[in-house]
Amino acid sequence: MKKIFFNADIRGLHADLRRFITGEIREYPRANQRKSTFKKIFQMLHNKGLTLMEVLISMLLLSVIFLAVTSIFYANHRFFLSANSKAILQSELGYALDHMQKNIIQGVGDKNNPAVVSSSSDSLQVRIDKNISPTFGNYTDDTWIGYTRSLDGKLIYNDGSSNESLCADTINVTSLTFSLENDFLVNIQIAGSRAFGDRTESLTLYSTAYPRFMSNN
Repeated sequence: MKKIFFNADIRGLHADLRRFITGEIREYPRANQRKSTFKKIFQMLHNKGLTLMEVLISMLLLSVIFLAVTSIFYANHRFFLSANSKAILQSELGYALDHMQKNIIQGVGDKNNPAVVSSSSDSLQVRIDKNISPTFGNYTDDTWIGYTRSLDGKLIYNDGSSNESLCADTINVTSLTFSLENDFLVNIQIAGSRAFGDRTESLTLYSTAYPRFMSNN
């Protein structure tokens, strides 16, 4: 059908051209139509489709680009989760360490009545005078507060009457160590971890504190 249409169109073009040359007609009829027709025929004859090899190569290149973009996105996502987990761990352990420092500083006592006592390496008791008008020479009205690490990895704070955990449930306190120097200087080491996905972030913080209201006499 395409070949018949093409031959018919050529014969019509020759007839119009002969009539235009002999003067039978003054305008070349259907010029725009002929031009459009031949343009379509030319495009039809010269358009080439993609070969199977070209399709396969295109698919391979697209696959490589997709894998590269996916890998970058996955790495960025993992980095964000890791940084977020570290920030949470830093915040939780930092809060617990600050809590212990503030209470140790408020410890009261003297040489015979120590302000801080460590019965084990992961346990610490601090003597605090909670009265509005502290009576530093009278230790009978003081309150003992304490910090210890539980078997399930929680940092427990006892305010003299009740217990509470200082860190969120997602934080595992892997280590809590107290050491005393000169019976009053307290060295603190706290380590914790937080799991996210198939990874675990760990962090260790150190600090030193001493009871300012303790007398050496």
